[in-house]
Amino acid sequence: MHYLSIDYLIVYAFLLITLVIGLRSGRGIKSVREYIVANKSFGTMALVLTYLATNIAGASVFNVTGVIFNDGVIITAALLMLMLTFLFSALFVAPHAVKFPTCLTMGDLVGTLYGPTSKIMAGFLGLFTTFCIATMELSMLGEVGQSLLGWHRQGTIVLGGILLALYTAHGGIKSVTTTDVFQFLVLLIGIPILAIITIEEAGGMKAIFAQVPQEKLQIWDHPQFTHYLTLALIWLIPLGMVDPCEIQRLLMGKSRKQLRNQYLIISVFDPSLQLTLMLIGLAGLVLYPHIEGLQLIPHIVHHLLPEGLRGLIMAGLFGVVTSTIDSYLHAMGVTAVHDILQPALGYRFKETVEIRYTQYATVLLSLGAIYAALHTQNFLGLLVLSLELAGPLLMVPIIAGMMGLKPDKRVFYGATVVTLVAYLIAKLKLPAEQGHFVALVSVLANGVSFFGFHGLRHKGFVTVQSTQSTTYLYQPPRKTFLERLRDSIPTPQRIVAYSQKQVKQYGAPYILLGVFCCINYTFPYFMWKHEATAMYTTMLYLRVLGAVLCGLLIVKDKWPQSLLPYLPTFWHLTLLYCLPFTSTVMFLLTQGSVEWLINVALTIMFLIVLVDWMSFIMLTVLGVALGCFFYTLAIGPIDLQLDFSTGYLLVYTCIFSTAIALLFSSRKEQHLAAKLREISDHYNSINQVKSDVTPAAMRIAAMIDQQVQETAAKYNLPLHGGNAQQEDTLHATTTDWLHYFFPTALSVIQQGDQMIEQLVAELKTNYMAPQGSLLSLKVFVSAVVKSYHMHYSQKIRLDLLEDYTIDTSFNHLQYAIFHVLRFLHAHHLGHAVCLRTTCQQGIHMRVPGQSLPRTLLQDLCTLFPAKATAKHLGLAISKLLIEAQGGRLLYATGSLPQNSYTEFIIYLPPAEEKLRTGVEVV
Repeated sequence: MHYLSIDYLIVYAFLLITLVIGLRSGRGIKSVREYIVANKSFGTMALVLTYLATNIAGASVFNVTGVIFNDGVIITAALLMLMLTFLFSALFVAPHAVKFPTCLTMGDLVGTLYGPTSKIMAGFLGLFTTFCIATMELSMLGEVGQSLLGWHRQGTIVLGGILLALYTAHGGIKSVTTTDVFQFLVLLIGIPILAIITIEEAGGMKAIFAQVPQEKLQIWDHPQFTHYLTLALIWLIPLGMVDPCEIQRLLMGKSRKQLRNQYLIISVFDPSLQLTLMLIGLAGLVLYPHIEGLQLIPHIVHHLLPEGLRGLIMAGLFGVVTSTIDSYLHAMGVTAVHDILQPALGYRFKETVEIRYTQYATVLLSLGAIYAALHTQNFLGLLVLSLELAGPLLMVPIIAGMMGLKPDKRVFYGATVVTLVAYLIAKLKLPAEQGHFVALVSVLANGVSFFGFHGLRHKGFVTVQSTQSTTYLYQPPRKTFLERLRDSIPTPQRIVAYSQKQVKQYGAPYILLGVFCCINYTFPYFMWKHEATAMYTTMLYLRVLGAVLCGLLIVKDKWPQSLLPYLPTFWHLTLLYCLPFTSTVMFLLTQGSVEWLINVALTIMFLIVLVDWMSFIMLTVLGVALGCFFYTLAIGPIDLQLDFSTGYLLVYTCIFSTAIALLFSSRKEQHLAAKLREISDHYNSINQVKSDVTPAAMRIAAMIDQQVQETAAKYNLPLHGGNAQQEDTLHATTTDWLHYFFPTALSVIQQGDQMIEQLVAELKTNYMAPQGSLLSLKVFVSAVVKSYHMHYSQKIRLDLLEDYTIDTSFNHLQYAIFHVLRFLHAHHLGHAVCLRTTCQQGIHMRVPGQSLPRTLLQDLCTLFPAKATAKHLGLAISKLLIEAQGGRLLYATGSLPQNSYTEFIIYLPPAEEKLRTGVEVV
């Protein structure tokens, strides 16, 4: 090809657009948080695309198709285990990332859980991993440039690496994510087109599977089954999550729902991609059986694609490699400065300094990776080394800590030592042909030692819950496995209750379904011709029984009153019989006829229209299973003689009909939930007007505000820090104003619990959320304690090592802290209050020696408890003031003789959005 042909011009345009997007999207960065996680500003699809673009590396496309070409489909069977890993991450791991709003990197996450030394260790492991992957992909970039475009390998590595390093260092994660989205969209178009053309050239899917050698389709009998089984197990466990890029994508999520949806989408897309690559590899094996596996993709591009389309595919394949490289170059620079240099030096850089150092580190380390890519070919060994060592050392501690297991750095270090010993033994003792077991041995050693040490140190498994999701900091003991298993058994009572709940929420057109199915089961039947009498009789009985069941739905109004509670259950059983059960039996009886193949799709669509998606899944699975079981008992063994086209259409119909049905079912349920919320809001607004809540809320809010302002005016003292920043002092006392509060409070209580909930919500949303200001938590707490000591002589032990910026009302928060301190000193005379700040949970105030009942603390923190006590109502007011500003007032107790305490935690969210505007922080 000529270097100025249309194909090359498309590739040049693609690279130029990538560079421009990277440079433009990274302008105006003002904070480290924006440089590393973009202030969590990206939506779900952007996170999905950047995740896929990062993880679908050049090795995934070129090497996987080459392995399929050489070893067969067994590699795809192993890679499909990743779908289960993504589902596990979506349901159990990824949503927990929101518990760590101040963490920016994998090192931050490990350091928050297991201390600053652990952060540095994680930094070195992360730096090693990112350097290996970046170097490997730079080498792949040279191979792609040489094989696809005819460019010089060394020149492609140097020029491509420098351009990627420039825009990556300039714009950080914003440049990386934006270019990843663009590059992946091109890939999303290119890979399916490449598959379509290759399969069509090979004669279609039927011809491909007919011509592929049978040994390429082996799985259980494959000569390397043990090797690929080990790879499947490695991919099944979330070992890949221990990766700075992976953790960074987790920490970029804004909410639990966004992170869950992100991994659910990935769990659908990834197996689709793997199956597409499998078809390309098999088609290439049919077309070009004598070429090398790694040359398959370039050979297809050059010999099968027309001009113009060839350039688009080459650009997409080029983008596969570059989208992975820029992500790891960015993570490499961030890890070196944020996770290693900064904690090793022992002080925190200023925002602008840290960004500048990170940019320098990104460029310098990128040059090192370029040099290594030019002079080394065996990067797979380095990658395997990081997988065998870094992953096992960090995977279990990170996931366990994220999911709530109480962090213990001694347990972490003990498990690290055991894992290193196990790794060295496995590396030295296992023969070379069994080297793939080393990673599994390391993971097993780390998991067993980590949980074993934790159980020994804590006499069981101690869990900690998120302060954002529960009132209690420490999780109570969970039910045993047998208790949970017993509670999940579908007893008749539970089935009836479930049906009643689902029908009440989503409705059930009893009569309409009954009329439709009665007509469908009877009138069209006489037009059919049946050659086998036994089959005819069986189908007749099935249809008559279905018509009877539907007839009972039509006359539901005539049912005895005692049977009406069971009508929803009868509705679901009728659907089970008439749709999935009958369709399955009919499909088997007719040996997969075209009529019943179409009916399968109609059944899926019909069922999803009538029920919610969870009921759809349960009814479909149960109906198909019962249909197969009935056929085996009544007719005989199942012996479907389906040709390739019918089997393909059956699989295609089931997969796409189910996918479409589930997607639209989800939208239907979301629409219904939105309607219910709208009705509820409308009802509450009418209720508020009728019950005249607003005047009561205004009166209480005015009294609270007046007391806070009087306290601030009386006790606040101007304190000046070294940077001429004002540090307000704090104080609050128990005053007589609360006695004025009770007449209004009691009059409101008499109007019922619903009005109380409305009153509290009205107070928090409209009257108790004043204009906030940006404050340094450390400076703020120092001023609180200093002012407190000026008026009271009680002991306070401070630990203010961790700091972050909060956006809150100064006077309201000082009022709340003083009430908590006064309460703790009043109930724990002689003990010092241990006050500390953490980036994860805010302000902790603990007093040892006495454990108050949680029911008492709950009453004291309730604005209108069953037994109101004026003496301690200030805690309830404090809780109200903190919640009005987006925070939480939590409490925890320890009742063990050797560890009894009472603790209050004031969680205050970090001021993320205002930091971007450059507002000065006091």
